[in-house]
Amino acid sequence: MQHLAIERLAELADGEPTAPERDHLADCAMCATELVAYQRVVAMAADERRRIAPPLTDWGSLRGTLHRQGIIATPIEARDRRELAARISSVGGRIAAVIAILAVGVVASAAPV
Repeated sequence: MQHLAIERLAELADGEPTAPERDHLADCAMCATELVAYQRVVAMAADERRRIAPPLTDWGSLRGTLHRQGIIATPIEARDRRELAARISSVGGRIAAVIAILAVGVVASAAPV
């Protein structure tokens, strides 16, 4: 029997050989070594998959970090921020009006009659 094709050895890394393939692997050290190498690659890939952190695109992993950095807020926090911004804007508008009135008063009192 000829050596097993590399594609077939890759398939056998996580599959079962036929009876003739099993006999060949028992007699051919080169094919048996290649099969063991493919099986190691499959095992390393499976191990790596278990060790990798959740993907960055997973909302559950992103939400906590974005919230701690202040990039996103809960609905209650967002409402509180809007209310605070509205109050600041209102107070800022009143202060600007007072300054404008005072400025007009100073200019009017300094003008010659």
